[in-house]
Amino acid sequence: MDLLADSIPISVHFKRRIDAGDEADSCKSLKKLKRVREHLEISDLFLWKLANRQENLLDWEEIGQQLGLNKCEIQQIESKYLNKDGLVECLYQVLLRFKLKSPENCTIKYLESKMLLVFDDTNPKTIMDKYVKQFEIEDYELEKKKLSDKMLWEISELMCVEWKSISRYLGLKESDIFEIERKFFDQDGLRECCYQALLRWSHNSSVFSLKHLCLSLIEQSFNFYAIKVLELLV
Repeated sequence: MDLLADSIPISVHFKRRIDAGDEADSCKSLKKLKRVREHLEISDLFLWKLANRQENLLDWEEIGQQLGLNKCEIQQIESKYLNKDGLVECLYQVLLRFKLKSPENCTIKYLESKMLLVFDDTNPKTIMDKYVKQFEIEDYELEKKKLSDKMLWEISELMCVEWKSISRYLGLKESDIFEIERKFFDQDGLRECCYQALLRWSHNSSVFSLKHLCLSLIEQSFNFYAIKVLELLV
């Protein structure tokens, strides 16, 4: 996992020298990019995505200890966020405090090295395989398990807070999302919006099995929701 992929602004560009060839220009750009990465500060959005990617959310307290938070800080996070906002928010607050406690002159390289000690770099398919073993099911069973409208309604309750993000990752257009929000949000709320988005995805997709949905969630760092979906339907 490249922990810095979402931290580099899109607006970072490098001017090309007129007298340099493509290869030389590319090498210089890569060196400059490396220097930029080492001095960029990790964004709060990046930390939020990292918190969502972590699969063992119950370990958030241990992660906090590994990142240097003391017992009092962890208890403060627990009392303020656990019951109200859940485990993802607790881990996110841990990462925010770690960032604030880091030395003033720390580079992104320093932050990355610390986080790599805590977060395992695995690809989505590997993670999915681990979940299959964890729930003691066969891969082909997930592959052939089609999602009924009733299942999608049950799933919508789990993920309704993130329905817009999940909709985009599942391939819905912004116009579709806008239409769903306009039609259903005021009268029926977030869950109905999420349900309608999942319905559109399932009706427009040639592959809408349980495995495909979970894999799509994992690929976009929604590991927590992937586990919840499996717990609900397996």
